[in-house]
Parts: sequence; C-alpha cells; structure tokens
Amino acid sequence: MAFVKSDLVPDWMLCFDAEGRLARMEYSGDGPQGPARITEVYKDWRAVGSVQYPHSNQMLVDGKPVLESTVTAAKSNPELPESLFKKPEN
Repeated sequence: MAFVKSDLVPDWMLCFDAEGRLARMEYSGDGPQGPARITEVYKDWRAVGSVQYPHSNQMLVDGKPVLESTVTAAKSNPELPESLFKKPEN
C-alpha cells in the first residue's frame, strides 16, 4: 500500500497485489452527487507485448459500483496509416 501526496488528488491511496501490480486505487473526487470516495479496481492482468495491462476494471463511488469495463483486445505499437495524421482540409 502507498499513500500519494498530491495537491490535485486528495487522499490518494494505491494498493498492490502480491506480484506488485496495481490492484486498487482510492481517492477523494467528484461523484454524481458531489464529493465522494472513488475506488478503481484493476484485475485480469495480462501481457500486451512486453507490458502487463489490466483487462478488467471496476469503478465504485462511495462503495457502490457505477462502471465496469473489460478489454477484449489490445495491441502494443500497432501500425497506423499515415492518413490518420493528415491535416483535414477546410
């Protein structure tokens, strides 16, 4: 467990699993009803290229689940077509 001192993120706490991966992050933030305790839970860590990446995420606001996400595919350094970087014409 680690406590992070930050002027931008109050009461920021990081929790790690036995393998040193981020398992949970808690902080004070803005919830739908105003100030709240936000918890983000990271699970199902798998390699994407040479980097470990969580494939499951859950967000809780004041202990109540508000969001869940699952990564179904991820690529490390994919080839991108040059057209993505072309400036749009007016």
